[in-house]
Amino acid sequence: MARGELDNLPGEGKPIPSIDEPYDPLWWVRGWIRRAKLADALQLGHALERRR
Repeated sequence: MARGELDNLPGEGKPIPSIDEPYDPLWWVRGWIRRAKLADALQLGHALERRR
């Protein structure tokens, strides 16, 4: 910190997104799908769940 290596990071001074939402154990999967825009993977997941 003294060298300033943590200055000007993206999101500095902003609230953490979705901090007020209830805990979701699959938060990282949902974020990955959203960031990668994996609509096909999401549809595959729904198809697999329907088969169960």
